[in-house]
Amino acid sequence: MFSVGVAAIVCHLNHLSDIQIRSTAIQNSRILSEALTEFRTLYTSEVVVAAKAAGLEVTHDYATRDGAIPLPATFSMLLGRRLAGHPSGATSRLYSPFPFPWRENSGGLRDSFAQDAWLALLANPEQAFYRFEIVDGLPALRYATADLMRESCIGCHNSHPDTPKNDWSTGQLRGVMEVITPIESQMVLNNDMVRETFYLTTGVMLLSLIGIGFVLNRLHERTDEAHALAETARNINHNLVQEMQIRENAEAELLKLSNTDALTGIGNRRIFDIEFEREWKRALRSHYQLAILLIDIDHFKTYNDNYGHQAGDDALRQVATAMSKIAARSSDLLARFGGEEFVLLMPDTNEEGAMLIGEKLRREVENLAIPHEFAQTSKVVTVSIGLTAMVPAHSIRRTELIEQADRELYRSKKSGRNCVNGQRFATPAISESQQADVS
Repeated sequence: MFSVGVAAIVCHLNHLSDIQIRSTAIQNSRILSEALTEFRTLYTSEVVVAAKAAGLEVTHDYATRDGAIPLPATFSMLLGRRLAGHPSGATSRLYSPFPFPWRENSGGLRDSFAQDAWLALLANPEQAFYRFEIVDGLPALRYATADLMRESCIGCHNSHPDTPKNDWSTGQLRGVMEVITPIESQMVLNNDMVRETFYLTTGVMLLSLIGIGFVLNRLHERTDEAHALAETARNINHNLVQEMQIRENAEAELLKLSNTDALTGIGNRRIFDIEFEREWKRALRSHYQLAILLIDIDHFKTYNDNYGHQAGDDALRQVATAMSKIAARSSDLLARFGGEEFVLLMPDTNEEGAMLIGEKLRREVENLAIPHEFAQTSKVVTVSIGLTAMVPAHSIRRTELIEQADRELYRSKKSGRNCVNGQRFATPAISESQQADVS
């Protein structure tokens, strides 16, 4: 972009300078041509007329005659040769396709420009004809204007014994006045100006590029710093996400531990209280029944006293695991209510459905066949279950549901245990291996 910019500026300056040189050369040539024409007119009217009146001869070979002065055309050509020695280098020529004999070697249409100028001026004498050419090895402007026959000159041209043409009329094109203006000096000045402008532009652009490079370098450094900060931020964010995940996992684990009975692995009393309140309110809004089953291991104190607390803990775990298989709905909650008591919360369940689940629980525990030699009702570990179901209402305390289930549990115990709401079920026979374990 820098190179293209400099090249474009230099080309544009060259173009403008070339236009300026050409327009200046044309202007100067026009002025000189008009001055020469005006000089010829003035010379004719003020000098030639007076000289003739004084008896002086006006001729082309004035230098060889006494008391003679040059013709206007001859004097114009003499002036043109004198101008060639001027520092500007401008010169002039006067020529015609009808030269007098003494000008046959220097006059006439000697080159293509002279011929083209004659034809152009013949067609339009009011319009100057010019062209930029190489003259004597140097660039120059050749500027030609029409030299028209004047009334005061017709007599001489038509009557002269050596005239090449004797039928001239006033206003007829008789010759070409050409001004040659060298433009080499202007081109040198132009080249110097372009060179200096090139140096100045290059310097300014180099300084600009240095400034831009400095800014880009700073931006690059800032970008690297921003990337480094972004990477640091990502690492920090990643670490924070990991820490948050660890914390969330820990909180979830703590919440699970806080809601789980450490011995049996099922829900504890705390989670039961929370879920019971939530399900009570939901059933209150939706008007569906909520069932509660209170489960108590029969003669568990006697079991602990005789088999030991370690065996008692093992029995609690086995009973909880067995009952978890029955309370399989995602909405059901089996929890340890306290000691050897368990509770099963069953949303959207009526009393008949709760009775079926209660019987399955009782049978599942009994089928474990955990020996209990010291039980009064059976030789294996059994449970008594009390349950109730109701549609919550604003007039009913939710604790009444638990109190009613507790009353039914008490009735089951009074009815001989190993039953649901006081209903007895046959105890299955114990195998010989189980009898041996009991003994």
